[in-house]
Amino acid sequence: MRIPLGVLLLMTFSTSNAQDDSTRDPNGAAQYVAEAKLAEKRLDFVGAISWYEQAAMLGDAKSMNELGWIYFGSHDIPGRHFQNYPKAAAWFQRAADLNYPPAITQLGVMYGADGSEGVPADDVKAAQLFLKAATMGEPYAMNHLGYIYSHGKGVPIDLDKAVFWWKKAVAAGGEPGNAAQTWLDLLHQ
Repeated sequence: MRIPLGVLLLMTFSTSNAQDDSTRDPNGAAQYVAEAKLAEKRLDFVGAISWYEQAAMLGDAKSMNELGWIYFGSHDIPGRHFQNYPKAAAWFQRAADLNYPPAITQLGVMYGADGSEGVPADDVKAAQLFLKAATMGEPYAMNHLGYIYSHGKGVPIDLDKAVFWWKKAVAAGGEPGNAAQTWLDLLHQ
């Protein structure tokens, strides 16, 4: 049996697109995330929350993390009426449970605070979270690890480890690397 070239091409195109879609969006959340981003651009955070929640229900860790940031108050600077630290911590925790490094790092920040950010102050837990995220390659966690080792927050003071993690953050580049470089410069003065 001979298959016409047009049908063969269509079958090949359809098969390759299906594989590409599953690779790019394994849980089917991309459309919800796109809608959430559009809502954010319109400063419609109620809409963004709704779209992110739908993506989160499909297991999308990035959406869980975004919900954490909305409830942390970073998205709603004028008025901060969505700010709810316990809700933020719950969403960051859900994303962290899926091994999403930015959420793990933010949980570390929250545990490393004074207890007013939705979780009890716990420097040891913060250090553990930073270490987990840093070993996953998260530059912000690397920078935080340098800081906690230099100040003995949740870990013994260890300037060698502080320098190690700051150098890794610098090598990773971007904002965390710039902050780490500042700490390294201060340490060497």
